[in-house]
Amino acid sequence: MTESVRGSGAQSKLRNLPVALIVLGVILRGWAGFAMDVQQDGATYTAMGHAFQQHGEFLMPWGDTIQRFESQPAYSHHYSPLYPLMLAGGYAVAGYSLEVTKAVALLVSLASIAVVWWCTRDLFGRERANWVTGILAVEPGFILATGTGFTENLVLLLFAGTLWAIIKSLREPSYIVVAGVCAGLGYLTRSGMGALFIVAGLGGLGWRLMYRGRETFKDNWYLLAGLIFGTMVAAWGLRNLVRFGDWQTSLYTSFSFNYAFHNQGLFWTGLLGKVPIFFAFMALYWMPFSRELKEAGTEWRREERSVLWLCIGLVLFIGWVMATVYWTVEQSPMWWMDQHRYVVVAFLPLLWLAASKANFSSRNLQLRTATLAAVLVVASVGLILEPQVSPLHDAAAHLDLHAGSQVGMAGALDKYKAYPYFQLLDIQVYDCQEQGYSTTWGAAQNGSACAAKNPDFILSTEPLVAPGYALLRTSEQSLWFGLTSLKAYTYGRVPA
Repeated sequence: MTESVRGSGAQSKLRNLPVALIVLGVILRGWAGFAMDVQQDGATYTAMGHAFQQHGEFLMPWGDTIQRFESQPAYSHHYSPLYPLMLAGGYAVAGYSLEVTKAVALLVSLASIAVVWWCTRDLFGRERANWVTGILAVEPGFILATGTGFTENLVLLLFAGTLWAIIKSLREPSYIVVAGVCAGLGYLTRSGMGALFIVAGLGGLGWRLMYRGRETFKDNWYLLAGLIFGTMVAAWGLRNLVRFGDWQTSLYTSFSFNYAFHNQGLFWTGLLGKVPIFFAFMALYWMPFSRELKEAGTEWRREERSVLWLCIGLVLFIGWVMATVYWTVEQSPMWWMDQHRYVVVAFLPLLWLAASKANFSSRNLQLRTATLAAVLVVASVGLILEPQVSPLHDAAAHLDLHAGSQVGMAGALDKYKAYPYFQLLDIQVYDCQEQGYSTTWGAAQNGSACAAKNPDFILSTEPLVAPGYALLRTSEQSLWFGLTSLKAYTYGRVPA
């Protein structure tokens, strides 16, 4: 009798775990926003949002990201527009600042939790919604994106809305219009994937034809959804065509695909080499729910199941190929963990499939889920404690700038990496790399390139040989409790 009571009490505590995870996820996201720097892609999104708020277009103050030495205003031809538009809205309401940038990122992150919970509850009930949302709330990929200003939370929000509406449309056809809107907004969030979006579109169309056949083209709701999606794609493509003579968003992605095509040996090496890391990403979520997923797999022919399996496959395939294409150019570490962001949204349909067969009153399933949650929480806390900050930002914040100052960026930096941290933006900034897209530039070359342009300051992540310049400041950030550190160097021009 005593053992039964104890078991019941423990089970009751575990049943409260998902709500605790959701609350913890909210806390972790707020902590990430406070502890992490807006960086890399997030910094460029900040510049794009600020530019749109000022000019009504993505007129970048120091030239497009990819054009290294260019420092005159130029239109953005690399990043997708939706998230910068949301930032622009925040700046229009509250003014441009780093705090507003972080607030928008946090609000989008929290909204993604709410949308995932609501969609899951509507499809699978409240209990399953709590468990699915609790797990994704502490997923480190989404917490990292909150702190750094990346777009994964917005992608999750729109992906959840798209999948929910597609499943609802199987019984109420008008919902497919909602799916078309969400999918169009999703494209505007990740249009940088280039022509690969055609793979996703054809996959969705093929799935629909397999189940509905020619009736697909007689369904007015489906045609309206397609029109809405196509209009969004065409509008952004037309903007790019007018500005650059190319409908695609990213000049860099186009270059990378072309490079991979002409270096197929390198491409196939990368494609095979990345199998283990992408397998590991999915295995972490697959293993705790293998029983439920195997059961869901027996029903793969059912429309509402097959669309979820299809989405998992499409996200994995596109992410795998994109990571490989970029690797052929960048030669980053083969198993770089940053690739996780390409597939993190696939965890949602995977969890929905598991939830469709899950009995969360089962003590065994609760323990398996709690184990996964514990791993995710430890990883998320570790990410925040690392921390995700850059000494470059400290260097940028301490520059003695005046209107018209010129700043050269050396090392593997792009010109917008420090944008949110410059105390003055009426300046000129350029990368000290003459051409190409390689990220393995030599220090001496960068120093010479910067010195040849004669800027007032040079910021670098490595020591430079720069004639006519003196070291002014060394900014340092310790990582992993002081075991390693990152440095940024500030050089100033020596008066003649």
